[in-house]
Amino acid sequence: MPLLAGNLSMYLYRVADSLMVAQLGIEALAGIAIGVAYATAHEMLIWPVALGVQAVVSRRVGRRQARLTEEQQAEAPTPAIPPAAATDAIAEVLPQGLWAGLLAGTIACVIAALAPVLVPLITTAAAAPEAIDYVAISMWGLPVMGLASGLRGYVAGNGHTRAVMVAVVVSNLVNVALNWIFIFGNLGAPALGVRGAAVGTVLSHLTALLLYVGYHRLVVAPRGEYRRAVPGRPDRKLVTTILRIGLPSAIQNATAMVIILLFQGMMGTLGTIQVAVTHVLFSTFRINKALVGGFANGASILVGNALGADDPPSARAVIRTQLVLGAVVGGVLLVVVVAAAPAIASLFALEEEARRLAALGFRVLAPFYFLEITGYSLEIIFSHNGWGRYVLMSEVVTNVAGILGVTMLLVLVLQVDLPWAWAGFALYQVGHAAILFGGLRHGGWARVAVD
Repeated sequence: MPLLAGNLSMYLYRVADSLMVAQLGIEALAGIAIGVAYATAHEMLIWPVALGVQAVVSRRVGRRQARLTEEQQAEAPTPAIPPAAATDAIAEVLPQGLWAGLLAGTIACVIAALAPVLVPLITTAAAAPEAIDYVAISMWGLPVMGLASGLRGYVAGNGHTRAVMVAVVVSNLVNVALNWIFIFGNLGAPALGVRGAAVGTVLSHLTALLLYVGYHRLVVAPRGEYRRAVPGRPDRKLVTTILRIGLPSAIQNATAMVIILLFQGMMGTLGTIQVAVTHVLFSTFRINKALVGGFANGASILVGNALGADDPPSARAVIRTQLVLGAVVGGVLLVVVVAAAPAIASLFALEEEARRLAALGFRVLAPFYFLEITGYSLEIIFSHNGWGRYVLMSEVVTNVAGILGVTMLLVLVLQVDLPWAWAGFALYQVGHAAILFGGLRHGGWARVAVD
């Protein structure tokens, strides 16, 4: 539940960005649609650091728990503090996670700086300047996000999910408040428009980092359980392990965002309104992953604990329960979105034609999003436990065939109208879910070695 709250707040701040920028006009909304997608593609190179740290820590925590259980069953006295070797094996992950996060964040920042060259190639001329302005500021928050990701993975892997919730929720509330100030120039601040949204993003990353640091120093460290979790020189082997675990997901999500950028670019050939409407659909439907992803991330920690304790049956039981939760959440959202499509579209201050298209899009795509969300739990569990390469394979195949291939045929060759242009995205959702369920039956996720 804490992870769910954190995911939901992250979703809501993204929607708040779009709702506020929409007040500036359709071109500003199209610009932030491209700018956020471009920036997020680089963030996707960073957040898997948290995934890699969490995967290593959750396995080591599971092994420590198994050893303590064995001692109790043998009627040996249970130590007040867990065995030093097991404790230090967990603690040594923290500084290496910070090094991995700093490295990933710096690389992402350097790549993001190419926005003036790359953005005009993938969007309409009207949207490009706003998108470039957004990225020119938001890119400076990427190294900070890298450090925060290393801390987040360590805290979550140890089961301190409430701390993750507080850091994510508070930083996102800060983001929304700062956006209100800097986008519109409230409280005496300059009215920066789209650039104001970028300022809020950078400062929210800094807020999250400070909260994680404060929690570790004030709450975790005084307990004495993680006494060796102090800064140190990079351990190339452990840093490589963390990055290796997260790399497939980094590639997967960065590739997905690039393909979404290209998809929105193809929508741009139909008009600026079509880009804005597609962004509204993606922003709204993201709530599926925000809600289900919170439960799925919690499930992934428990699966890692079970696999670390060499207990695959318990891991399978966790997955079955998570699939039921995901189906229930997805089913409720399906009904709500279909029933309230016009009302949701009206929230974004769209003009009449854009509002009509958005309402149509909600109803057309809602069943396909339900199919995708049934498999999303497996995506999180697989990637957070070292089997990200399977998810990457599925994502690449379905993205290239569905989102790119089919959409190019429909939009650039057959020149269909907007509703039909979404068909390629719908095919991707069906195919990706089917491949993930095939992976569950295959069982490779239970046999993969983490560290």
